[in-house]
Amino acid sequence: MMIGTSRYIAIMAVVLVAVLGGCKKKPPPAPPGPKVTVAVPTIQTVTRYYEFTARTQAVATVELRARVKGFLQSVNFRDGAVVKKGDLLFVIEPEQYQAAVDQAQGRLENCQAKYRDEKFNYGQYKKSYEKKVATITELMNAKTAYETSKANVDSAKADLENAKINLSYTHVYAPVDGKMSRHMVDIGNLVGDGSATLLGTIVTQKPIYAYFYISEPQWLSAAAHAEQQKIKLIKEGKPLESEKKYPVSLRVSDEENFPHKGHLDYLSNQVQSSTGTIQTRGIWPNEDGKLIPGMFARVRIPISHDENAMTVPEAALGRNQFGAFLLVVNDKNIVEQRRVKIGPVEKGMREITSGITAKDHVIIDGLQRARPGNPVTPELKQPQPPASGNDKNPTTNPTTKPA
Repeated sequence: MMIGTSRYIAIMAVVLVAVLGGCKKKPPPAPPGPKVTVAVPTIQTVTRYYEFTARTQAVATVELRARVKGFLQSVNFRDGAVVKKGDLLFVIEPEQYQAAVDQAQGRLENCQAKYRDEKFNYGQYKKSYEKKVATITELMNAKTAYETSKANVDSAKADLENAKINLSYTHVYAPVDGKMSRHMVDIGNLVGDGSATLLGTIVTQKPIYAYFYISEPQWLSAAAHAEQQKIKLIKEGKPLESEKKYPVSLRVSDEENFPHKGHLDYLSNQVQSSTGTIQTRGIWPNEDGKLIPGMFARVRIPISHDENAMTVPEAALGRNQFGAFLLVVNDKNIVEQRRVKIGPVEKGMREITSGITAKDHVIIDGLQRARPGNPVTPELKQPQPPASGNDKNPTTNPTTKPA
């Protein structure tokens, strides 16, 4: 019995040694990390801007008022219609003013006939006086009658001209190209009775203004940039015509970039002491008519050009509660998260001012598969800036300083 037990223990020991020896084998290699596309930052020219909140305003706003008294006979436009200069808009009963013109015309003709008679008589009396046939008194009376008739002709001409002017006021024409408001008075109502009744308003749309306020330091920065551009053109032997107009771009709330290109055309002659800002105005062609007076808008003006800016695709940039970041693959193919400071967007490429170097491999595709601290399988690719892209500057743009 003792011999069998010893043999069993020996067999179990051999089995245990074999099992423990098998556990010392090397584990299988870890699977490769997920594939991601990486690229080094692109060096390109980036323009920095200041952005401001603006309000659009018509170049011309005209109130159309009744300048003569009468009943409104017709409204010759559709409310809100676009009209051309010279289009007939309103008619105020012209009959009484036409009668006044006819009456003034008849008085003028009567005065002219009287003037011809008195002129002839005066000439006859002058000859008779020279022959000592007429007395000096008769000559002076003839002269007075002649001069009176001449003055009456001048007065009648003025009355006729005034009557024609009043008649012209019965037809109200568009003084400028623009868009009409609704008509303020309905047909059949008396207008111009004691006051110049407002009939409607017309505002121009092409071109259009936008007013905004720029601080004194911002303006000095923009002026310095304009001077640098001028010097650059001189050195390159290029004409300076384009530099006479400082460029400014505009977008409205439903636009993601700044598609409207214009230029500054007015700067106030003083800084407002209470705010330290200067009223500034830009003008835009507005050929598509999308901009209308009274709209809120964002405008931006260039303040500097960096020809060696380090950029990455906008899609590579991540954001959280701590700010902007990029995912970078190190030399061991491990993902690292880098906090970065950003600049403006230029054709879909975001400027990075600090946080990475020009040799870092930034993950530009496969971000959803990359986690900081985990390995990945990178594929190096040089990104190409898109032909056109979102170039708006969000509020994280360090050069964006609202007025």
